[in-house]
Amino acid sequence: HDRPVSWACKRCNWPVHLRKKKLPSSSTMSRRLRSEAVKTLVYTIEEETVRKQKQPSCYWMIDGKPLVVSAISKDRQAGYGRAARGKAKGYKLHAIVSTDGCYAAWRIAPMNKDERVMARRLVREGQIEGYLVGDGNYDSNPLHKVCGEQANLQLVTPPRGGCGKTKRRKRQSPGRERSLARISHQWYCAGPPCMR
Repeated sequence: HDRPVSWACKRCNWPVHLRKKKLPSSSTMSRRLRSEAVKTLVYTIEEETVRKQKQPSCYWMIDGKPLVVSAISKDRQAGYGRAARGKAKGYKLHAIVSTDGCYAAWRIAPMNKDERVMARRLVREGQIEGYLVGDGNYDSNPLHKVCGEQANLQLVTPPRGGCGKTKRRKRQSPGRERSLARISHQWYCAGPPCMR
């Protein structure tokens, strides 16, 4: 219900027919959630429900979704970063998702953590093949290099900064050059043929 563990430990927040059961305290719940048995259970459920592919995919998408908390929250791990309407405090869900909704890898980090840094971790963890498509924020040489180290994986992103920003003085990684070739300057400025 998008609430903390302490909220779930209060009997008044449960349905009436379940309020007779004894609930653990907030500290007991936190201790149990850190135990190896619960971590193994959560990992098994994640593998069977979230990460299990329904059909092989050669097309993957990567993006980050802001998870905003209150500006007056005393959460020490939350960070300030870009959200939908400017700056906000909270976390960000970083994920690699296939077209059928299967998650290859995902992580939650403070909002101020760079998406490109998190993307490198996800690519190494996900072990995916095919095309990885992201927005212009993911256009960086280190990320293209990590994707090039994976077997049969090509990152495809529009040039960072938009049209006219494809020429750079420093040496480009081969993966970035292939990505720019797939999204040519004319195609990127005018849009795909179906939208002209």
